[in-house]
Amino acid sequence: MPVGLQDTVYAGRSHRVALFERDGMRFALVPGGRPTLGHDAVRFRPTPHQLAATPTAPRSTA
Repeated sequence: MPVGLQDTVYAGRSHRVALFERDGMRFALVPGGRPTLGHDAVRFRPTPHQLAATPTAPRSTA
């Protein structure tokens, strides 16, 4: 569960840290570099479950 945000300073730089709690333990998401979002389209292989859930385009009846 989200607990909140905490402003902190490390090595002379300020950061905002997200705090979470799960099963009585507290965790923090700490900034650690440039994130990569998305997926590698060349290497991506969908699972059978993902393929089954992919909607198909409607077929023309003409």
